[in-house]
Amino acid sequence: IYGYVSGDLTADVISFERDLEDYLSSKAQADESARKETERLSRINAIDEELISFFKPFGYVECTLNGLYEIKSAGENYLSTLAKKEKDVETAERYEKEYEALSAEVSNFLDEYAPNMSLNALKDLIYDSRKLKEDILKAENVIASYKAANSFDYDEKDFVDQEAANAKLSELRLKLTEINAQIQEKESFAAIKEEAARDLEEKNAQLVEYEERFSRLSACKRLLSLAEKNMREKYVLPIKEKFASFALILGFKAAENIVFDDNLNLKYNINGSLSDVNMLSEGELNMISLCYRLSLIDNVFGEIPFIVIDDAFSKLDEMNFSEVATAIKDLSRSVQIIYATCHASRKI
Repeated sequence: IYGYVSGDLTADVISFERDLEDYLSSKAQADESARKETERLSRINAIDEELISFFKPFGYVECTLNGLYEIKSAGENYLSTLAKKEKDVETAERYEKEYEALSAEVSNFLDEYAPNMSLNALKDLIYDSRKLKEDILKAENVIASYKAANSFDYDEKDFVDQEAANAKLSELRLKLTEINAQIQEKESFAAIKEEAARDLEEKNAQLVEYEERFSRLSACKRLLSLAEKNMREKYVLPIKEKFASFALILGFKAAENIVFDDNLNLKYNINGSLSDVNMLSEGELNMISLCYRLSLIDNVFGEIPFIVIDDAFSKLDEMNFSEVATAIKDLSRSVQIIYATCHASRKI
């Protein structure tokens, strides 16, 4: 029924027991992986709750990786806005100085040409002059039409000194053009100043908002730094120390060249150059795996209840195996060890 049909009952029983042992081992590993995954999810949920509780007073109901990037982006926008505000302040100060200088020029002009006239009165006069020019132009057009329709011809010199009148008119037109240009410049500057003032007010409001976001970002940075420090002190450093300790107990000399980074990734140091540990022999990789797992278990549980070693030293040479066997015997005095091997030469 179960596929054991070799005809040799003893062989079938041995094969069945071996398959059963593999099944039980695989099931135990799967149960252990499920338990670790449950613990990992529980820790992640606990950290999420702490982050949400911390950021909730600052308006962040959910604290995700995208949320942290948003806070970082807000901080950068705040710094950019702060720099722009400083530039706008400088621009406003420059406009203020230019406005004061132009106001002084207008005052000097009025003092020279119209001591009793205000700036508003000057604007009214210019408006009236423009209107008068338009009326004169219309009148000239009417006269020209009348002359053309009635064949009316006369010498304007009979009525006025045309040359003197034209010269005076040109002089007045020149002065009027200068005054118009100056007034337009003043009006343009006043509009620019008013717009700059509104823009500065908006930037001040944005600055307040970004200052609040920057405060939140700073608090987040402190929290992340504290979490990184706790992670290093609680897990990384103890695991490094335990790895070295178990390697010393097992006589694994190559462990002196094993280097951990802050993410518990392993590298092999060859004369100051870090290489992948997979370049080592299978026996050395087995020893690294054993020491690594023992250090992880010791860090998580605090005390190792027992150790199961399943043919972990089959790739070691005789000399290294002899040293490991002695270390296993010494270690078994303080920790229960279940050791299994398929090779007679690897019995301890």
